[in-house]
Amino acid sequence: MSETRDCERLGPYLALDAVVEVSVEDARTAAYLRRALSGLPTAPAGARPVRYALRRVDAGHVLERNDEPVLVEPDRGWLPTAYLLWHLNRDAVNATLPRATVLHAAAASWAGGTVLLPAPMETGKSTLVTGLVRAGFSYVTDEAVAVDPATLALTSYPKPIGLDPGSWPVLPDARPDDADVLPEQWLVAASGLAGSGGVAPQPVPPARLVVLASFERGARARLEMLTPGAAVLEMARSCFGWPGTARRDLPVLARLAESVPSFRLPRGDLDGAVATLRSALERAAA
Repeated sequence: MSETRDCERLGPYLALDAVVEVSVEDARTAAYLRRALSGLPTAPAGARPVRYALRRVDAGHVLERNDEPVLVEPDRGWLPTAYLLWHLNRDAVNATLPRATVLHAAAASWAGGTVLLPAPMETGKSTLVTGLVRAGFSYVTDEAVAVDPATLALTSYPKPIGLDPGSWPVLPDARPDDADVLPEQWLVAASGLAGSGGVAPQPVPPARLVVLASFERGARARLEMLTPGAAVLEMARSCFGWPGTARRDLPVLARLAESVPSFRLPRGDLDGAVATLRSALERAAA
C-alpha cells in the first residue's frame, strides 16, 4: 500500500446497500467528487465501508480499493476518476443483490408515485430522467433501483446523473462548471439542475408506472400499453444478476407487472416525453 499524503476523505456514503468512502489527494478532483456524490445519503454510524483512495504516484495516478491497486494510469488523469465511479456502481449493485431484485433502470417520482424506466445502456434513460428532474420530478436514480421481493418497496440510488456526449446538445444547461475534470461524461448532481425536484426521500414513493422508453427521431411521444407477460420479459432483460437470480426475481417481476401498468414510450423530443409521463403519473395518482 502506498502512503496517503494529504488526502481529503469523502463519505462514508450509502450507495444502495454498499457503504463507500473515498480519499482523494488532488483538491480539485476531491471538490468534483464531493459535488457529484452529494445526492448519496450518509452511511449509518459504525458501518464498515469499502475504502477507495485516488492519488498521484511516480508512475502517474493510482486507484486503490481496500488498499489494493485496481488501476495505475501514467498519463490521462481523468481515467482513474471514471474507474472509481464504475467500481462504486458495481459495489452498490453487488451489495444489494443478495436481498433485492435490482433493475438497471432510471427512475423519478411525481404526484406520490414513481415511474421506473428500465433500459439497456446507451438508450437515453439518463437523458430522459434529467428532463424529468429539471421539470420538477424528484430524482431516484439513473442506474439502478432495488425492489424488495416481499413488499415491492423501492430503494433509491441517487448517484450523479451521467450524461454522455450525445445528450449534451439536448441538455446544454445541465453542463457542470467542472465538466473538464471528466471530459468523457458530464456528472450532474440532480439537486443542481434548474427547476429540479431534488432527490426523492426515503422511503421512495411506490412504483406507479413501468415505462420502456426508446428514442425515435421525429416520433411523437405516446404510451403503448404492454401486457404483464411482455412487461416481465422486458424487465428481465434489465435485471442485474440475471439469469442467476431468475428463480427469485421472476415472481417479483410478475407481481410488479400485475400491479403496475407497463408501457412502451417511443419518443422524439424530450419535452413531449416529460409531459406524457407527468400526465400519466397524475392519472395514476387520481
